[in-house]
Amino acid sequence: MIRRTREEREALVKQWRASGKKMTAWCSEQQIPVTTFCGWAYPKRSLKRNKIIARSDFTELKNELPTAKVIIEWRGCKIHIEAETASVILEKCLPIIGRFSC
Repeated sequence: MIRRTREEREALVKQWRASGKKMTAWCSEQQIPVTTFCGWAYPKRSLKRNKIIARSDFTELKNELPTAKVIIEWRGCKIHIEAETASVILEKCLPIIGRFSC
């Protein structure tokens, strides 16, 4: 791989633009990888693509959804149980509820 100076890269970009050819064709003739040349021709675009995102660029999202619940309804009575504790509470409640006849 040939290392080129900034001046050489800028001169090559000017030659390509003056040629009126598509970048891929011109790079093929010059035996320069298109991806390398693209970085020379559009340096600002390549910098943006590789930009490291600062922590301050993120916005914290709050969970605004209601918490999941289990609802037990029996004879017009509703019991709301938070999903996190549902299995423990249901283990204790269901045997008791099962003793009552409908």
